[in-house]
Amino acid sequence: MARRIVHLFRESSLGGVTRFRRFLENSESVRALGHQEIIISAGGLSRPPRLAADVIVSHMVLNRRNLPFFVALRILNPKATLIHVEHGDCETLVNSEIGNLGRFRLLFRSLLYLFDRVVTINRAQDAWLKKFAGLDANKTHLIRPCVCLDRFLALQSPQGEVRRIGAIGRLAPEKGFDTLVQAFRGIDRPDVSLEIFGQGTEHARLLKLAEGDRRI
Repeated sequence: MARRIVHLFRESSLGGVTRFRRFLENSESVRALGHQEIIISAGGLSRPPRLAADVIVSHMVLNRRNLPFFVALRILNPKATLIHVEHGDCETLVNSEIGNLGRFRLLFRSLLYLFDRVVTINRAQDAWLKKFAGLDANKTHLIRPCVCLDRFLALQSPQGEVRRIGAIGRLAPEKGFDTLVQAFRGIDRPDVSLEIFGQGTEHARLLKLAEGDRRI
């Protein structure tokens, strides 16, 4: 009997989460694992679905707003294996945006306790999450994000000296565009340029960091 795997996404997922969702929808290798279904949810105080699923995979944010949703999800689906994929939180983000780390750690641990498995997306996040949330090594699994890179890999390699550098992504603290701008300003080359494409809360700060450098 084919396994039924349900993926939960929030209504307004952005960036890499959206690309990953598209990958799930179009990947033959993923479909070979069992029947895949994607459900978009508002989270929060909304009622989670009661699912006849073998595995339920959350791609939603672990925060105070979604606590009632995840508790109800666990209660309504006691036989399903619950997996959480941590797409967003990392040490840099938490330290820069969370005021009360002790309270956040307690909330974070409580939410992760509801899941049977936790998936991390890179080594740094994996090490931080185990330490910060006190997770058992057997409960966490490092799986790098899977997206189709065929069109990117098919591009011809740049010819000649690099003079124009492009960076694309969500302008958020955890993305490190501030580090990129500061490092680029240290390059004494008037003939090179840095072009950043994106939207986000760091937009004004990045403009300030680039102020006076016409190459950016």
